[in-house]
Amino acid sequence: MKTKNGKCGVFAALTAVLLITAALITSCPAPVDGTTTPEGYQLPAEMGYLMINAPEFTGERTVLPSAGAWSSYDLSIQQYTALSGGSTTGTAITVPNVTVLSDPINLAPGFYALTVTAFLDLGQTQAAAQGTSSRFTISAGTGTSVGVTLKPLAYTPYTDDGTFEYSLNFNALIATAQMTISSIKDGGSSSYDTPQTVVEGGPFSVTLTPGSYSVFLQATVGGKTASITEIVNIHQNLKSSVIFDFNGSYFVAYIDGINITYTPDDIKPALTKDIGTPAVTESTTISLSLAALTEVEIGVTNENAFTSVTWYGGGTSGTVNGGSFTIKAGTAPFTDLVIYPVTVVGLTATGAHSTSFKIQIVN
Repeated sequence: MKTKNGKCGVFAALTAVLLITAALITSCPAPVDGTTTPEGYQLPAEMGYLMINAPEFTGERTVLPSAGAWSSYDLSIQQYTALSGGSTTGTAITVPNVTVLSDPINLAPGFYALTVTAFLDLGQTQAAAQGTSSRFTISAGTGTSVGVTLKPLAYTPYTDDGTFEYSLNFNALIATAQMTISSIKDGGSSSYDTPQTVVEGGPFSVTLTPGSYSVFLQATVGGKTASITEIVNIHQNLKSSVIFDFNGSYFVAYIDGINITYTPDDIKPALTKDIGTPAVTESTTISLSLAALTEVEIGVTNENAFTSVTWYGGGTSGTVNGGSFTIKAGTAPFTDLVIYPVTVVGLTATGAHSTSFKIQIVN
């Protein structure tokens, strides 16, 4: 998170009850724990104050934009008649051009919710992330610390494009490769919506309309075909990055800057083998015999959490839909003695969310 601790920030002093206005406060208070007044800070009588903590957004394995170094913020503070339920009181208090979130903001006692919009620039033309807090209470004479998790802006409405950045590594093996980028939710087409020849190296950048995309990479290495599908979420003014690395058997996708942290609106498909146990996770490799033509059925236990479920396996490009996928050795595309990454994608209102595993075809 970008901060400017060496300079005084602009503190929004917001006066009593329903008539709240902004004023400049010139002192630089020390950090506060949310329960005591910062040293040297003069709190107006009968007022409390708000301190904001805005963690960077995290996401799941699906390629999401890496968090930015925010330069400025817009705040919108709405008062309510109750901590839960109730109705709004007056219009929202807006505090633009904030550069230091840790500066206290004076508020009349009451119940509030806070929305923070983060910008990449001081001119506030490049909005990139936003978050809204739960309701909180402001009491006279004390401070309240409020956390707001910043997340990429919704696909629509949008004003700017986002960027998909990729690198490709064959680890000194000779190979040829093609990449196809297809929109699967709210996105527009790109020059990559038909197969495009790609080369080793990078990073390379592709400008895309905000939305969810499947990135299908297929390579011929040593006379055999290797492929992977990675799901990419593109948001305005942000960059989503991935490194495709061929390890000698199959592609591995390394995702830049994303921690595996799940929230209710970022749920990923939960998988089980043969519609039961054990669970199938990112580290699972399932072996199927080509000679015996063995098969396995993988099911999505939380299918109801998604508006649709699509599977990408081997050379397929989203041709299997629904809450289960039966994979049989010897049935296309699972016909060679190689390892096939399989990705299942669940769509929600917030985008595409994926889980991957591997199928190994043996004799």
